[in-house]
Amino acid sequence: MTRSACLIPEAPKKKSGIPANNPARLTIEEINKRIVESQDIVLLLNEAQLKLGRTIGTGDQNSLILLHDYYGLPVEVILCICEYARIKGKSANMNYIYKIGVDWSQREIDNIEAADEELKRIENTNSKWAVFCREAGIQEKTPNSSQEKYVSQWINEWNFTVLMLVLAYEEMITNTGKFSFSYMHKILSSWHKKGIDTPEKADEEKKNFMQEKEKHALEKSKGNKKDKTPHAPDPGASYDLARADEIANKSVPKVKKRGKR
Repeated sequence: MTRSACLIPEAPKKKSGIPANNPARLTIEEINKRIVESQDIVLLLNEAQLKLGRTIGTGDQNSLILLHDYYGLPVEVILCICEYARIKGKSANMNYIYKIGVDWSQREIDNIEAADEELKRIENTNSKWAVFCREAGIQEKTPNSSQEKYVSQWINEWNFTVLMLVLAYEEMITNTGKFSFSYMHKILSSWHKKGIDTPEKADEEKKNFMQEKEKHALEKSKGNKKDKTPHAPDPGASYDLARADEIANKSVPKVKKRGKR
């Protein structure tokens, strides 16, 4: 990975080797200097315009140069990201390109082979997500960056099929009445830990859960009934209401009427 020693200082590193803080924005003079001194930068900026199908201003040039000089991405990898952005209809969004570049640098996707593999993974995620939305009967949404990490993990790391995603979605809606990525992740995470990867296993797990729930409720109900058993009445106590009234009437002293003077 090459950096310009004369212009952009070596980025301070964390223990993992990732730049510890964001680079300062380049001035127009610094951008022009890099164009004069580096054929790689000239190639990067010219080819990026062709890939994106538009001219790029100093703001976009700044982002591309920083991906190369500060984050250490080769020209061909940055151009690969530009090509992908154009295919996804995001050629005008340099912020999108820059974020992908920073992410790839942090995950050491820094050669064309690794870039190709990452793009295949992204496409696999996107295509299965589109099928999931259609099967679940919901309007297809493009997940944001944090949600995309959930989806990629479900599909690429845990290898859940679209059908299992739909089942998790239905359970989520039953329990919450709304779409929640974190809740759906909780369901799929539980299934992954338990090795539940088919509808049959999911159904069996649900039956076992309901049986345990009913058993627990029954035991709790029996315990409550036992606690609420009335104590035996005192044998000496009187529950004869008529007798009680009679006693009350006798105990109340009668007031004699006073005669007229």
